[in-house]
Amino acid sequence: MPSLEKNYHVVFVDDSQANNFLTQTIIEMDNLSIHASIFDDPNEALAFIAEQFDAETPQPSPIDFIFIDLNMPQLHGFQFMEQYEAAYQNHPSKVRIGIMTSNIVEENQEKAATFPSFFGMYVKPFSPEIWQEVLDDGTMDD
Repeated sequence: MPSLEKNYHVVFVDDSQANNFLTQTIIEMDNLSIHASIFDDPNEALAFIAEQFDAETPQPSPIDFIFIDLNMPQLHGFQFMEQYEAAYQNHPSKVRIGIMTSNIVEENQEKAATFPSFFGMYVKPFSPEIWQEVLDDGTMDD
């Protein structure tokens, strides 16, 4: 199990400013071990990730995890994953992606499972219980 003392760097991408505010509030109120980089524009998030990965010596990863929304007008979550996979397929700091959605649909889970970086789908909003599940599953192991 990953260290609970580590301050994880997690990127959140959701076009809803209300959801993003709620995520930040939950992280702060529950003292979760997360440094959150929150974006309402998926293209800005991809640019941020590129900057992080282009930094000198990208190991260990400058980002521990990414949570994305599926239904975003600028770039659908699956399009985000396609661009991410294309850019970082062989990158040593490739990060796994979890999907946050308001409705888990089986066909979306099946499609998401075709992406190597995908590890799980969760119902919004982000919560301490979801974070604990991620840690318990060991998906954040170093």
